Amino acid sequence: MQPVIAQQDTTKSRFPVQKTTVETVEDLTRKLPADLQTPSNIKTEVFYDYKVNRYVFQNKIGDKVIGIPFTMTPEEYMDYTLRELNNRYFKDRNAVRKEEKPAGKEPLPLFNLRQGKTLLEDIFGPGGIQVVTRGSIELSSGLKRNVIDNPTLPERSRKRTRFDLDPQIQLDVNAKVGNKINFGLSYDTDAAFNFDARRVKLA
Repeated sequence: MQPVIAQQDTTKSRFPVQKTTVETVEDLTRKLPADLQTPSNIKTEVFYDYKVNRYVFQNKIGDKVIGIPFTMTPEEYMDYTLRELNNRYFKDRNAVRKEEKPAGKEPLPLFNLRQGKTLLEDIFGPGGIQVVTRGSIELSSGLKRNVIDNPTLPERSRKRTRFDLDPQIQLDVNAKVGNKINFGLSYDTDAAFNFDARRVKLA
């Protein structure tokens, strides 16, 4: 049976529209802003032609082939099939999640945890994150010069001059996350242990 070949439309549209039938390999993957649904009486069939080692795509209305069939190599067809299965999987998963979403619940706001009632407030309570710091920093600087009276050393190695920096830091930090966690931290360079985690309160 001879295929029915439709006359090609050469008019260029200002706003491209998705074709209602698959005519080339590009039509399988190209997505356009406007998509016209394929009529229910048009079916796209795929079969393997072992004589040429190709998969053949053809559009049919009933038993009549319309348009010009096109082919894919086995490698191209495998890539196309995997891509379609992957797209269909995520499309189905999104549909299920949309149906399961409770009424009145918005998606998790990953980029703005301060807008309205968020996951942060659900876990730690209201109040957001608050950090209060108090303390002082003193920095003493000077020069140190060491002279070694050893004739066996070169003149350059007998005298060394270097900067001497002596910071003294006393810092208290208090962090609160909602009304569930209250964390205090002290840092003192003169203490035996620089860091002192004073308290962690879990409500």
